[in-house]
Amino acid sequence: MSPATHLLAAGVLAGFSRLDHRGRVAVMIAGVIPDIDGLGVVPELFTRHSAHPLLWFSEFHHQLHTLLFAIIVTLVAVAFCGERLKTALFVLASFHLHLLCDLIGARGPDGDSWPIPYFAPFTQAHAWTWSGQWPLNGWQNFAITGLLLVATFWLAVRNGNSVVELFSTRADERFVGTLRGRLRSA
Repeated sequence: MSPATHLLAAGVLAGFSRLDHRGRVAVMIAGVIPDIDGLGVVPELFTRHSAHPLLWFSEFHHQLHTLLFAIIVTLVAVAFCGERLKTALFVLASFHLHLLCDLIGARGPDGDSWPIPYFAPFTQAHAWTWSGQWPLNGWQNFAITGLLLVATFWLAVRNGNSVVELFSTRADERFVGTLRGRLRSA
């Protein structure tokens, strides 16, 4: 699924967590950070016509979709957040929600379904795949994104915060205020 959909899914999970600001931010980061290796697409695009292209995206995307990386992300989150056990559980859940979303809806345009090397670097023998994986641009992903947007708006009005707080608490206050104002005038 797209990083935006992953962020919305993690934001909805964070909205139900009842964690404080830092905890919610950690949950949202955990929901998108497995795709940090996707930034390899930038050097790959810039070097694609060179004699030695850097295939950092083609060869390494999904290499951080592992249990080891999930544990590292969780430990870092717990170091910076209160409610350590609750934060750890929601961060792990968010990371694994990302993996589940990719498992069901990240097939490439060439029909290739990206396996998730969950136990790497210890073993590549048990990579996760699903033969029913739908395309990244499939209607299912658009429908899920739409439902997540509705849930995001509902939680923002209910809780007073949204995924926008990941970027700016001030912008989040304005976003939530605008949503609440629109609902009052409707």
